[in-house]
Amino acid sequence: MPSWNRKVTSGSDDCTAWLEDGVWQFSYTMGYHRVGHQTAAPQVTKHGMGMRFVNVNIPKGAIITGAYIRFRSAFSNYNHTVNTKIRGEAADSPVTFSDYADYNARPRTTATVFWDDIEFFKSNTYYNSPEIKTIIQEIISRAGWASVVVIFWDDHDGRSTTNRAVKAYESATFYAAELFVTYESPAVMTNPATSINHRSAIINGTLDDDGGVACKCGFEWGKTAAYGNTTLTESKTTGQSFSQSLTGLSPETTYHFRAFVTHSVGTGYGSDETFTTAAREYKGNPNVAQLIYQHVERME
Repeated sequence: MPSWNRKVTSGSDDCTAWLEDGVWQFSYTMGYHRVGHQTAAPQVTKHGMGMRFVNVNIPKGAIITGAYIRFRSAFSNYNHTVNTKIRGEAADSPVTFSDYADYNARPRTTATVFWDDIEFFKSNTYYNSPEIKTIIQEIISRAGWASVVVIFWDDHDGRSTTNRAVKAYESATFYAAELFVTYESPAVMTNPATSINHRSAIINGTLDDDGGVACKCGFEWGKTAAYGNTTLTESKTTGQSFSQSLTGLSPETTYHFRAFVTHSVGTGYGSDETFTTAAREYKGNPNVAQLIYQHVERME
């Protein structure tokens, strides 16, 4: 099963926000981030943090089978309750953090994971978040998603009685938060075209892996790699081939095509392939045949 992982890679890609004496504060230069809510003095409360992961090389249409974030604790904390929630940013290519207004205004995902009754933290120890695959799935399934994932972990609701502290990128780059993802991706192959003549061809593909979900397969085709035409789809499972007949083509013309698979999460594509239609055959007097051919071409 394919997997992917990456740490936060710059100081402004992890940040912290908290309420202090009634005023929201923000920083991306601190060496650690607190998450939780402190009810005792001093009134530094409702802690939370944001993390931005770049170059998330997960294919569009992938089915997320697992995801979590690994943190390195900053301090030992053996008392009281910490109740938090994790969400993502509902955006295609979110930029790095700048200030509290920016942090607060970012749209959150519908998918939410509650991380409540967090275990006691021992200093300089790794801890994993709960399963957050629903959050990652919502983000990468956006039509315009562009390989950046932002995650928020906070208790801005003030449901805790203390907090937990984790190391930030600014503490040591190798202790920065790290996102781990496993996924499945239905795979489709574009096969060479067959039965090519001057007016028609058959294009072919194979569904290599259905990823355990219902899949429909078809083709995009046209005179350039922009395609512009889409065939009907067929329901297929792993190992099955599929074909579509193209008619009404132009003689001596190169066409591009690629197979695709679509399923409940998204769409995956095979490689771009080409074929060139044959020349029109002339029979009898070539001059007369050519005139007839040109007339037919104009009529069609």
